[in-house]
Amino acid sequence: AVAGNGVALTYQDLCEQAEVLAQKLGELGPIKNAPVMVRCSNHPSDFVAFFAVWMAGGLVVPVHRTSPLEVVQAIQAKAQCLGVIDLLQAPIGAGSLRHLLRPWQQTLHLPVVSDDAAARREVLADGALVIFTSGSTGLPKGVVLSHRAFHGKLQQNQRLFQIGPGTNTLLVLNNTFSFGIWVALLTLMQGGKLVTHERVTPSAFLSALWQEEINF
Repeated sequence: AVAGNGVALTYQDLCEQAEVLAQKLGELGPIKNAPVMVRCSNHPSDFVAFFAVWMAGGLVVPVHRTSPLEVVQAIQAKAQCLGVIDLLQAPIGAGSLRHLLRPWQQTLHLPVVSDDAAARREVLADGALVIFTSGSTGLPKGVVLSHRAFHGKLQQNQRLFQIGPGTNTLLVLNNTFSFGIWVALLTLMQGGKLVTHERVTPSAFLSALWQEEINF
């Protein structure tokens, strides 16, 4: 289903690991309608984290693993994420999940999210993603995408691309970008194979085209 960086996950692996993580996230506290930062870099485990947060009822706030601390702090100040998940730092099965959903005050020494976030969570109801703009004309802004809009966008892209079980997709866009997420999820939804690279070099790109029989 998804392979890259020396890791290969079947659809069964993806579903089982996401279900385990979602259940444990729910045990840590109320996740519904809460933004959760997911550190990602086009690694197969990133999608486990995405699906787990959605299954637990939260919103995914994707942030690249190489983002400078100042950028992460700025995103947290605006998104007020409940915690951060990085499955490369703490893989599933490595003991207590407390180190997966890390309170901000224990990781980056940022302010604790206040308990009066109920109103904010109501605004985020039915939210799926919080994508931050590039900030080319100002400071980056978080754009909330609802599950309904998310579903509609995926359907429209599928009409254009016609991805199917025989599609082998090379993910060249970061999964912190909306279009990278669309392409990845469409491939997985339609039963194709998603090939990821944390960094796509010309040689890696050409090698993947040949070895993985890439056709999208």
